[in-house]
Amino acid sequence: MPANAKMRVTVRLLLGAGALWLAACSTPDSGDRRAEPPSRSGNPESYVVFGKRYQVLGTSEGYRERGIASWYGDAFHGKKTSSGVPFDMHEISAAHKTLPIPTCVKVTNLRNGK
Repeated sequence: MPANAKMRVTVRLLLGAGALWLAACSTPDSGDRRAEPPSRSGNPESYVVFGKRYQVLGTSEGYRERGIASWYGDAFHGKKTSSGVPFDMHEISAAHKTLPIPTCVKVTNLRNGK
């Protein structure tokens, strides 16, 4: 199998696992969620990556998005994430360009509705 095809399979598997993990953060009753304070190191007002400025939202309340997820990959393994924790490619994690940390999200696979 070509390296490019292997990477696509790996990314799809990781996205599926990540979707399951993120879905576990959601609850039918939002009152069941334990409130956590915002991360001190992971929530700057804005930040710049490759010349593009991103504005971090003050809250994730009411946020909805439809799109394709991605994965950091092994090149980022062990490097510090925006919240200050080293990225572990063997653990399930997620990141978003503008949602504040911490934020729990519900992810739905559009192909099967789960």
